[in-house]
Parts: sequence; C-alpha cells; structure tokens
Amino acid sequence: MLKLVFDTAALITCCQFNVHGMPVVEHILTACAIVIPGAVQSEVTIASDRYVDAQLAARLIAAGKVQVESVVLPRSNVLEYYKLGLGE
Repeated sequence: MLKLVFDTAALITCCQFNVHGMPVVEHILTACAIVIPGAVQSEVTIASDRYVDAQLAARLIAAGKVQVESVVLPRSNVLEYYKLGLGE
C-alpha cells in the first residue's frame, strides 16, 4: 500500500470535496495509507468545532484511518526560513 504524507492543506482539501457522494479522502484511503505529522493533527482538531471538513479529518484520525507520526525536522530550520507553520 502506498504511504502518503499529508500536510494540513492537503488533508483538509481532501476532506472538503466529494466525488460520487464520498469525500476524496475516503477514496484515497481505499488504496493508500495517509500519514500526518502531529502538528497537522493539532491544527486540524483546533478547527474541528467550526468546520465540517476538519470534523471529518478529526474522526478519521480518532478512528486510526489517518495515522499520526512524529516528524524530525532538519537542523536548518527550513520552516522558519520559508515562513511556514508546523503543519506545512
């Protein structure tokens, strides 16, 4: 099974849109494993009280369908250099 690592934008986008009445993320999960860093989980669950797509992502994470793994960042703080958040 192909393992895909999603950032916040990819996860939320795939939870937001439907194809044939099913969220895109569900289609992807039939053929791939989705893995996210812990920072993405934090960003998504914070918004889950306001957005339906974030609620779906939070449910998939809680059910173990989207796996959360720790990520080791490079010594050069690339996130700071490009002005990115931890979920990107």
